[in-house]
Amino acid sequence: MDERLIAHFSNVCANSSSLKVKAAYEHKRQCYLANVDDSCYHFDAELVENAILKMKRGKTAGLDNITVEHLRFSHYMLYCHWP
Repeated sequence: MDERLIAHFSNVCANSSSLKVKAAYEHKRQCYLANVDDSCYHFDAELVENAILKMKRGKTAGLDNITVEHLRFSHYMLYCHWP
């Protein structure tokens, strides 16, 4: 393949903005404090499963590099929340 074509598509397909967003997210997450004892945030495996089943497939992965297909075709124990 032509070296110019390789260089062109390498530059076009590189997404440096997602790296910046990921770095900003990881920085903010370090300082995040949440009230984990709040009962209004309790959920069960059925709720998680239903939410995953409603997600649209064929989309790109998020900052965590996990796609909907990863979640949908994973082991059912993923839906369980262990305190």
